Parts: sequence; structure tokens; C-alpha cells
Amino acid sequence: MNVRFDVSKEDAAIIEKIADRAIKAAMGAGWMYDPVGARMDITACHRNGTPLRLDELLDADDFNFSHDVFGIRRNLDRTTGKLLNHFCPRFAQPGEHRGSRALDADFVREAPREPIDRMFQEAVDAGFKPVTEEQAEAMRQKLRGMSAQIHGGRR
Repeated sequence: MNVRFDVSKEDAAIIEKIADRAIKAAMGAGWMYDPVGARMDITACHRNGTPLRLDELLDADDFNFSHDVFGIRRNLDRTTGKLLNHFCPRFAQPGEHRGSRALDADFVREAPREPIDRMFQEAVDAGFKPVTEEQAEAMRQKLRGMSAQIHGGRR
């Protein structure tokens, strides 16, 4: 699979600014981040499975900016442009992450049933009484979503 690096001129300009900020942050921490590598990492991530909200990333506070940029650097598969190790940038476009972790409706539906059913039974035992089957299923879905968030997308 070829890694795509084609972006609009507008996106390229924002990526350039993100890379410049990342290089300065790295230098402030005492290490080097190659300017070409910085641009390529952000572009590869953005074009190959995890579209980013580039404007928001550029304007992010230092903590969240560093989390995303250096997380991408650390977890990017440079042969595919996909993110590895269940890393999901905070400024990924909602529902668009296609790396190894996606906390979306498909994942929630695929969550293991047994622990969810056990949690549902504990909720019933604690006093939650669904009136309809729709309410019961809504509670199961909520529990699956909470479980997915708690366990970082692991099944």
C-alpha cells in the first residue's frame, strides 16, 4: 500500500505551522525533530486513516498538542500511514479514526456480550428496572460504550 501525502494548499500550510511548532517543542525538551519528518508524519496520519482537525490541533494548548503530535510520531506506521498501538489523537475527526482503535458505534456493537450482560444484571440488581426492551438495549449500549472507554478500546 502506498502512503498518500496529497493535501490541499490550505492543509499543507496548516501542517507546516504544526510541524514548526512541534520542532520548537522538541528543541525545548532537548531533542531534535527533523522538519521534513515532522511534516511527513502529520500529513501521513491525516491522509491515511486518521483525518485530523488541523486548525484545532494547531491552536491546542501545549499538553494536548504534544500528546497528538508526538503520539503520532511515536505510533505511526510509516509504511502504511496508519496509527499503531491503539493511539488515537485527541484532534482526530470524530468517527474517522481507522487505525487500530476506534471507539465508534461499530466497536461498541462488537464489544463482548458476557461482561456487558453481567454489568447490566448488576444495574438491575441495584434498582434499574427497564420498562421496555428498548430501554434495556439502550442501557446495554451505554454500558458497552463506557466499557470501551475505560478499557481503551481493548476487547
